[in-house]
Amino acid sequence: MSIADELLVLDCGERADRKLGFEILSLDEGRVFNGRQAIIIAACAKIPGITEPVDVVIKRVAKAHIEAKGRTGDARTAFIESAETELTFYDSVHMLDASVQPLWPKKYLSYKNDTADTPEYVLVLEDLVPKGYSQTPNLDERCMKDGLEALATLHAAGWVGRDAVKARASSLLKVPIRGTFWALCKRAEPERDQAAVNEHWQSVCASFLPDPAIDTTLGERLRRSAPDIDRIVENASVTTVHGDAKGPNMFFKNTPPQLQLSDRVRLIDSQWMGYGNPLSDVANFLSAGLAVELLPQFDSFFQFYETALLTRLPAPFQAEYRTVVKPTWDTAWLDYCRCAMLGLWRGMCPAKIARNKGVVGLSMISQSLPHVRFLTQRVNMKLKERGL
Repeated sequence: MSIADELLVLDCGERADRKLGFEILSLDEGRVFNGRQAIIIAACAKIPGITEPVDVVIKRVAKAHIEAKGRTGDARTAFIESAETELTFYDSVHMLDASVQPLWPKKYLSYKNDTADTPEYVLVLEDLVPKGYSQTPNLDERCMKDGLEALATLHAAGWVGRDAVKARASSLLKVPIRGTFWALCKRAEPERDQAAVNEHWQSVCASFLPDPAIDTTLGERLRRSAPDIDRIVENASVTTVHGDAKGPNMFFKNTPPQLQLSDRVRLIDSQWMGYGNPLSDVANFLSAGLAVELLPQFDSFFQFYETALLTRLPAPFQAEYRTVVKPTWDTAWLDYCRCAMLGLWRGMCPAKIARNKGVVGLSMISQSLPHVRFLTQRVNMKLKERGL
């Protein structure tokens, strides 16, 4: 039995293809991944109701992922909620605005076993790789602009239809509808505990010193300001957000810019979707994805997003953006950086960054020293502007 065959066996002991009623014709053994978040298997399959074989990706969140090391208490609950959110999203994607639906891969089949103490989730989705799409954490100008346009399309559609979106989310989801994985209410206790933050940040500083970009006071300043920052960001929640918008969670295709957006970029991984501040997505996408040589253009890419959003919003919503949302840009960015620096950077050191380089599933903040320096210097500057 191959590794892929073993990973297809559900926690109940039955194979996923048999349980869901489809036939696997062949497995792509070179595209089998069993990570901390999920199992991913690429295959060619015969799907009920579809005449021709189709290329699919089978995504399975099993008991082993939910009960992974360190995933206990609130972290375990949040992870289950994220898997539930993604399954529910794909089951209801047909209800989205027509401008947004094509930005996601097709869903063929889904399965949820919530009868056991630990649930299990399976999605069978359209495989984008055979169609010429690819992933990269290191986004050039073309990919960056296509990704920002995709986010602007999502945000504008959710904003204009927000009352329906909130009502639908409340009725469909058995989970909180606030989007983004780094919302303070979803983060582990060590990011909120003063002693734990100080211990972590001093460890980061010791690993990077004598790098002058790494300020030894930054961890505690971020922790102390986090509740106020979180409140400001949440108060500007006006639309649907992706919640984990980064290069590895998009597929890009090198096609002429005049083609429709879904022929150039697709979004995946919707576990952390919900209602939120659209600038949270932009903060994540720019910080985690900009190619090193584009970091000096950080503000210019924000302006590109802003233009893309405003061209998609009717006049009354444009006014709301300018008065309610835009003033929170720096705050939304600091909110994301708090999670990156106090959470995602645990155990980070120059040697680990070097090992991470080129890993598709990791964003640039985990594999680029220039990104570490850029974030820490800019965070220090923005906190000082606030007197923090």
